[in-house]
Order: sequence, then C-alpha cells, then structure tokens
Amino acid sequence: MSNVLAGESEWDAVTMDRSTASNIRIACIAIAAYDFVLTLPAEWRIYRGRPGQNFVRASPSFFFLVRYTSAVLLITGSYVFWRGTGFSDVTCHRLSLVPVIFKCLQAMVVQLIMGWRTYTISRQRKFVLYSLTCLYIAVISVQWFTIFYGRMVTRPGGTCSASTQTRVQWVFYLCCVVWDGVTLLVSLFYLSRIRTTSPFMTKLTRTMSVDGLVYFVAMTAVNALNMLIFLNATQPVTQGL
Repeated sequence: MSNVLAGESEWDAVTMDRSTASNIRIACIAIAAYDFVLTLPAEWRIYRGRPGQNFVRASPSFFFLVRYTSAVLLITGSYVFWRGTGFSDVTCHRLSLVPVIFKCLQAMVVQLIMGWRTYTISRQRKFVLYSLTCLYIAVISVQWFTIFYGRMVTRPGGTCSASTQTRVQWVFYLCCVVWDGVTLLVSLFYLSRIRTTSPFMTKLTRTMSVDGLVYFVAMTAVNALNMLIFLNATQPVTQGL
C-alpha cells in the first residue's frame, strides 16, 4: 500500500488536479489505517512473545521497520500535501524533503526484506549473500541519487513540494523492477531444486513460488506505470510528494 501511495503522489502534478489527487490520497489513508488496526493484535503478540529479544531478530525487525517507515511516509506526505499552503518558506524548505527521504527509506526496507527472503530460500549460501549485497548497494545508491537529482523546493499555487523538472526519476522505479526481478528469479531457482516427498513441503514450496510471482507482477505493474508517466511526459515534470 505504501508503494502505491508513493507512486500516486508522483502523479499529483502530472496527470491529476489537486482535488482528484486528494481524494485518492484519502482512499489510500483509509485502506492503510484499516490494515494498520487489523494487524495491531499480531504486532502485540510479536512484542509480547519475548520482550526485548524480538527486535534483534530478522523477521520481527523487518516487520516493524516496513510498518513504521510506511506509516511515517504516509503521515508526512499527507501533512505536507494538505498543510503546505500554510507553511512559510522556511518551514516549507525544512519539511518538504522529509517525505522524499522516507520514500527512499521505505523502498530500502522493502528491498532488504526481499533480499533476506531470497538469501534464506537459498539456504544461506555465501555466494547469494555477497551477490545480493553488491546489487543492493548499487540499487539503493542509484535510487538515492535519482530521487534527489534536480530537486528543489517550490510553491506551486501556494502549496509546498520538493519538486523536479527532470525525468530521471523513472530510473528509481526501474531499479525497483530490477531488484524484484533478480530476487524472484533466484528464489524460484532454489525453490525448484527442493526435492521432497513431504506434502507439506511441496505445498509450502508452491505457495512461496506463487506468492513471489504475484508480488512481482503487482509491483512491476505499479512501477511500470510510474516509469511510463515520466517517460511520456510532454513537458518538464514537476511532482510533489
């Protein structure tokens, strides 16, 4: 959901008027809030399971990181979007880049989760760990560069946004597609090599393969749409987060 919201925010000044963008943002907030409340009992069970220890374990750590970086991205992005008209130039300059930063952080956490999943499926092979680590560093470096390249604080119509008049941001989404594709292919490769007579393991392997494919197709569709919007823009793009 947070990825969809981040993508939607890129479209605000490209293809939508402010009213339409505001309505879509409200819908995203409603769905995200419903999901957050729905999963609170599970979060509490994780926390109460082994107090203090869960935060240093991989799976609970990833859960809390992606949950709260997404929440901060949603809250700060929406706050700047709706309250920007009342900001002074100094306040606008301080706050407008916060959603951009958390957008990158949230993407990093999601990609880290996919990388850890792939590493675990490979039975923690060192070659997979080193290869994915190198690719991860390259991907996030490009993403941080592209998301800030040409950024400037602007006040279109009195609003507040960290905007850009370049179209290089499509590379950000290309990096997402590349990372998702590589981790999916590596995961499927090692899942296909599992030989077992256990019905449970066979079902688990099939479920993990299908889940990975569904995730890849869904996120690739969102990222591809964002890339097309930037690549097909007929004028310099000024987008707000």
